Amino acid sequence: MLTLESLPQFAADRFKIHQLEFWSLHFESQETSYLDRLKTKATRAGSKLINLQIDGPYQLASPNEDKRTESINKVKHWIDVASYLGMPSARANPGKGDFRSVIQ
Repeated sequence: MLTLESLPQFAADRFKIHQLEFWSLHFESQETSYLDRLKTKATRAGSKLINLQIDGPYQLASPNEDKRTESINKVKHWIDVASYLGMPSARANPGKGDFRSVIQ
């Protein structure tokens, strides 16, 4: 079975791909030990982790301030994960809702 831990070597061997983007929903854990294994596997494969796609149950565009604050904290957590992994970028969608009501 292909997992995030096995992906760097698989992508390098099969497709000669060495720049990888991970998706937050594929992570089995956010524990340091798991993240360390991901970094090690990428390094051993000669690969670089370049981006984290952040998705999940958050609504950055919610008109409800409490939901927005909770969503911001969830996204911040994933940005910290991306930073720990050495990823230079991360992407988070605003979620559903009318963003115009939030930025007024």
